[in-house]
Amino acid sequence: MRVLGIWHDATPYQKLLILVMLLFLCGFVFTAAAAVVISQVYGINLLTDLAAVSDMSDPVVLSAMKLMQAFTAVGTFIIPPVIAAFTFSMRPLAFLSLDKRPSWPVFLAVATIVAVSIPLINWMMVWNQHMSLPEFMQPIENWMKASEEKAAQLTEAFLFMPRPSDLVINLFIIALIPAIGEELLFRGVIQPLFKQLIRNTFWAILCTSILFSAMHLQFYGFLPRMVLAMVLGYLLEWSGSLWLPMLLHFLNNSVAVLMVYFYPDINMDEIGTTGGNVWGLVISVLLTAGLLFFIYTQGRKEQVEKMSSV
Repeated sequence: MRVLGIWHDATPYQKLLILVMLLFLCGFVFTAAAAVVISQVYGINLLTDLAAVSDMSDPVVLSAMKLMQAFTAVGTFIIPPVIAAFTFSMRPLAFLSLDKRPSWPVFLAVATIVAVSIPLINWMMVWNQHMSLPEFMQPIENWMKASEEKAAQLTEAFLFMPRPSDLVINLFIIALIPAIGEELLFRGVIQPLFKQLIRNTFWAILCTSILFSAMHLQFYGFLPRMVLAMVLGYLLEWSGSLWLPMLLHFLNNSVAVLMVYFYPDINMDEIGTTGGNVWGLVISVLLTAGLLFFIYTQGRKEQVEKMSSV
């Protein structure tokens, strides 16, 4: 039976529906597989006793949860878009925008953005913390805040790294897998499908970014994560390559992990915001905008060169 491009002629609506079904199916299969592995390796039966993983201070429980995180992330974010690429197109790599490698100056510009944008991201976090939903949506806001508190507790437990091996594992779970998986899913598949449906680049990127940020269920981080997602979306749009969003995503998450490991006394969320450092914000905005403009112009230049060579 031919699998490659079997749903090539499906409409964008149909492809989105197929993608949703793949997400649920693969997520369920990999979560069940993780539960079986955890039962065999750690002796924790998640199917009958969820309370067994409530004590995150227990090293065994923490290791089990990290394994669960890795399994579910691969099953939810990596496998479905890969299957979608092979069934939606005759050229899977091109469908996922993985067939083009940008120039090294562009890669370097993306890496620099991670450093210079920290004050800007932190200021957006501060603004986000002062936002609140209308009174009639208070139950939703309370639920989102409760979800964020649980996520923060889990993140804090994950970022306890007494050994170098813990650093390597966290870089794999927190940085590498999300950078690959979330970009494959959101920028590689969902954004192009939204672009076909909406027929407007800005709205396609915005809708994808809102969905991306909402998926994390973190109320106080919604705005900066949405803006970051829009940057990731435009990096793909300008360069035609998913490698740039993957690189920025990986470096952004890696910096957070590395800062906790090497500089535990420094609160990364306060860099550039202490003492009302507005000039730090201005410089961060200018440098980030300048680097993004450079990437945009390089993308336009490559497009012109490609058209002229045809």
